[in-house]
Parts: sequence; C-alpha cells; structure tokens
Amino acid sequence: MPTQVTPSPLRPNLMRPECGVVVVSEWSVGSPERQAAAIGAFAEAWSAGPSPTGLLTCNLLKNNDGRGIVAYGQWIAEQHYFDAIESHIRPRLDLVDLAVPGILRNPPVFYHLQRSRIRDTAAYPGCVVLVTFEFENPDQERQKQFVRTVFQTVDAMSEHPAGALGGHFHVSTDGLRVLNYAEWASAEDHRQAIEGTGPGKIGSGPGWQAVRAFPGLKTSSFQRYSLGLNLAAGRG
Repeated sequence: MPTQVTPSPLRPNLMRPECGVVVVSEWSVGSPERQAAAIGAFAEAWSAGPSPTGLLTCNLLKNNDGRGIVAYGQWIAEQHYFDAIESHIRPRLDLVDLAVPGILRNPPVFYHLQRSRIRDTAAYPGCVVLVTFEFENPDQERQKQFVRTVFQTVDAMSEHPAGALGGHFHVSTDGLRVLNYAEWASAEDHRQAIEGTGPGKIGSGPGWQAVRAFPGLKTSSFQRYSLGLNLAAGRG
C-alpha cells in the first residue's frame, strides 16, 4: 500500500528523533474565508495520493487575524524536500491555488530543532505562538547561545505563566534566525503573560532585558495561531 498523508487529531509531535529538517513557509491569503478554503483545499490535495519520500508531518497554522497561514513541515532530510518539489509539492500547491487564486507565499526557511521543553504533555494547545528572532548576520554559534540565554532566563523566573504548555526553539540553517514554536492553552493566556503584571510576566526583569539586548539581535516579533490542519504520514 502507498504511504499517504492523512489528517490526525493528535497533538503534533515536534520532537520526532527522525526529523532532520523543519521547513517553514508563510502564506498570505487575505481573509478568514480564503484561509478556511485554502486549508480545505490543501487537505484534499495532500490526502488524495501518496506522500513524498521523507515527509513525516505537515501542519498548517492559521493566523488568528484570519489573513495568513504558516506551513510547518517535518522532513527526514533536506534533500527529500528538494526531491519532492516537482513531483509532489508544486503540483499539489497548484491545486490549492486553483481553488483559492492569489495566495502569496514567502520562500521557505529551513530550521533544525535546537531545544524543547514541555510543561504539559497531555493538553492540546489552543494557541500556537510563533516568535521569530532575526540577527544582523549569520552566526550559528550565536543562535545556540541565544537559545541558552532564553532558557536560563526562563529557569530563573520565580513563577511561570499560566497556560504555557511548551516551547520548541529552532535555529535556521542560514544562521540568521531563531524560531520559537510556543504552545499555549489559549491566546488569552499568552496575552496575559506578556501584558499582565507579576512574577509570571514574560519580558520583565533583567534576564529578559539581556534577551532583548542580545548582541547582534536585529528584530523580534510574534504572531498567534491555531492549528488548522495536522497531516501525518502513515499507511494508506
């Protein structure tokens, strides 16, 4: 039987040991209606036939503003992704574009998972926050040191924010970015953690000042998402 990509109701496992590279692509769709239509078209296109060799999972995250989608794909190796562009990826994205014309996609960014921490392995995230840090120039050792600095800061907090389920820090293969795929119980929990007061607030205190002032850090930003589609490779 051919291997197919099928929808999964399970919480995505971002720490799969066989995952060699994570491919992240941002799509601009323009409206909540087009966002829903694009996710439906993607599910139909990718579930209809065998999956590419080396693809483990592909998750679609829908931006809470209704205007964007992020595709987060786990692959065994980067070469598997490139081998699949003409045979699987482009033809299926063409089907999505036929159903929802005018989608704008940024070039994919390739990441390696550097470090994860999960506080609650049972809860299903009601919100995924993608936090992106961009540096002035490529430096893979600096990426790793930045991740260590963030974890040291979190460890030093006297109280952790309610609703924080886990964080997965990725370093881009080009040496320029760090991505935190942060899992939260709800968007409101994340909002309270960054806008509220008290020891569980993210961003306050000298440790977080060191993160913001980290040498070479150019920009940082975040967006809130919910999981729109979780496709896992399995036996059809």
